[in-house]
Amino acid sequence: MSLHFSARVLTLRIVARGRLSLALAVLACSAAFLTAGCASAVSGRVGVAVDDRGQPVLVVISCDRALDEVIVSDATGEIGRWTADPATSGLTTLDPAAPTRLWRGAGISWPQRGEVSVNAASTTTELDGSGVVVAPRWLTQLTAGHVLVGDSGETVPRDQFESTCD
Repeated sequence: MSLHFSARVLTLRIVARGRLSLALAVLACSAAFLTAGCASAVSGRVGVAVDDRGQPVLVVISCDRALDEVIVSDATGEIGRWTADPATSGLTTLDPAAPTRLWRGAGISWPQRGEVSVNAASTTTELDGSGVVVAPRWLTQLTAGHVLVGDSGETVPRDQFESTCD
């Protein structure tokens, strides 16, 4: 009887270990699946400033790897997309109404209504920059020397924005 009991205990332990191993394997696979679908690495940010005329300009700062694409969207979808050629690192400015030769893409008129999302990314790697959401009221309150960042109307001094990578 004790041999049967020991075999049964051993069987239960093997089954329990098998279940534990299976549970750990499921957790590991789930973690791998969930992180594979997560956002790409962040290497910089994009913000919105105003030029001398009070018109919005996009400010992109790339840290260790270049962010070479900027996309502007509103509730209806994408309204502007620009690609830097050649890709540059550091600080660049993009006038969405009249992009320079560095930024390939058509100029757009900044929407007067609704929120606008601005995002930066890399066309060659899984790399994103922290984006910004712009509500019309935040844009009208934006002053020279400040950059709109995040999604709640937060502004930071331009020099603080430019030192993002430090």
